[in-house]
Amino acid sequence: MKKKTVIFLCFIIFFSCSRRQVSEINGYTMGTTYTVKIVHSNSDYDQSLVESEIDEILKKINSSMSVYDKNSEISVFNRMDKNKSLKISADFMNVLVAGKRIYEITKGAWDASTGPLVNLWGFGNEKNRVEVPSEEEIKKKLELTGFDKVILKPDKNEILKTKKDLFLDLGSIAKGYGVDKVSKYLLEKGFDDYMVEIGGEVYVSGKNFKNEKWKIGINSPEKKAKGFDFAEILEITGKAAATSGTYRNFKKTENGDYSHIIDPTSGYPVKNSIVSATVVAENCTFADGLATGLLVMGAQKALNLCSGLENTECMIITKKNPGFYPLYSKGFKNICK
Repeated sequence: MKKKTVIFLCFIIFFSCSRRQVSEINGYTMGTTYTVKIVHSNSDYDQSLVESEIDEILKKINSSMSVYDKNSEISVFNRMDKNKSLKISADFMNVLVAGKRIYEITKGAWDASTGPLVNLWGFGNEKNRVEVPSEEEIKKKLELTGFDKVILKPDKNEILKTKKDLFLDLGSIAKGYGVDKVSKYLLEKGFDDYMVEIGGEVYVSGKNFKNEKWKIGINSPEKKAKGFDFAEILEITGKAAATSGTYRNFKKTENGDYSHIIDPTSGYPVKNSIVSATVVAENCTFADGLATGLLVMGAQKALNLCSGLENTECMIITKKNPGFYPLYSKGFKNICK
């Protein structure tokens, strides 16, 4: 009898595992693509319902923080005069609060107010611009920047603009927030095993289809690298991973190549040895913004900062002739395959 019971239990366990399936949802948001993978064994799973609700979540975020939508909250803020206040949504405030923390710990290396400089260098709304701006032009745009010129009042869901022509762009953190919002939704729906990815920023929970930790590849910065050429492969669960790099989006000019990432302190495109910064953290909003900040800071300062942050690891890839050299925070290698 005991033997039959053991066999019967083994059959139940095997049958349950065999019923695990993965459902995938793909779409377009925030100027990029997104992928959601949900591992489940629920016969009542409604793909169309989950897909439509995820789409609604992302549309709401985009309508709040897209600088390309003239009716978005951020566009309304950008058009406001100085010393004006604006009531904003909880989503917008959440991102600004997270951004303020990143701005402070990176000592301004991450700054959401560099929009005028991004446009000046031809990476924003003025994409047709090809000439290098003058020092005087850069100086004038620098006077319009400074994330500290936005006063946050989280208890009132209100923000105050203290500088005329201050222009916010949350493109370096909004995708990470979208990942976190979709992840929270899936958790509330009762899913434990899933992956959410928006434009390369990722959060994973539980186990994958094979009942193992999720494997997340970090693209190689080599020019000839393909989609499945990885510098490292992470094995993580319950964590987010985000990468910021200079090796894909840049402009070629007579004076050399210029990165799309602007140093908020100088007004010039970042020009250091870092080509890629990857952050692994507990949430994707933080990982997304911090990755950009680390890239601006430079390799050693970036590693020093991460070593002092809890539950945060980073990999910095530097370029030195004749190749690329990865640098790691203390615990990063423990999460690599």
